[in-house]
Amino acid sequence: PFLLGRSAVRHALGSVGAPTAPAVLRDAHGRPSLPPGYLGSISHKRRLAVALVRAADADGAVGIGVDVEGTRSATGAALGRRVLTPAEREGLGRLPGVSCAEEVLLRFSLKESVYKALHPLFCCFVGFQEVEVWPLP
Repeated sequence: PFLLGRSAVRHALGSVGAPTAPAVLRDAHGRPSLPPGYLGSISHKRRLAVALVRAADADGAVGIGVDVEGTRSATGAALGRRVLTPAEREGLGRLPGVSCAEEVLLRFSLKESVYKALHPLFCCFVGFQEVEVWPLP
């Protein structure tokens, strides 16, 4: 999966006209090391890898994040307690056609994406309990 993610980010860089290096390495925080002036995010699971890349704004204050999760992933109450705030747990079950287990996974994925978008801006840890996400139906 790691190599698939790196391949996806190299393809994404090429699609926006960015210079590509022979290898996309990790920076000191484990993020993809991209050419100056570009932001990106990678996610991968088993045989699937995705990457988002864009040019940074002039002031550099832009973040981008992506996460993929499999709906067949084993989720349960333990994951919900770990990643959701009490208010989010209380709000589960209000998305039509989405099971509570799928919603826990959806919110987890959204929070992972938020973390990936915010970390390059602040370079500090953002815990799951510090972010609330409310998916719309």
